Amino acid sequence: GNPKPVSTWSKLEGKSEKILSATTDGKLILLNAAGSDSGVYKCSASNILGRRQALVRLAVNGKFRYFNRLC
Repeated sequence: GNPKPVSTWSKLEGKSEKILSATTDGKLILLNAAGSDSGVYKCSASNILGRRQALVRLAVNGKFRYFNRLC
């Protein structure tokens, strides 16, 4: 987007939300992802023109080095 949005990633846990990161590059990186990292993640991106949100479900079924998702 222009101007470049700020992205905030959070993990949805029941009725609560755990904020993970706020970046300008839209990436969420989970080092040494484990089964406990599985779940629903929300990316919110906003700038002066508005705000958008997207949900993604992550399922960790094995050992991974990292998870990299652009928002």
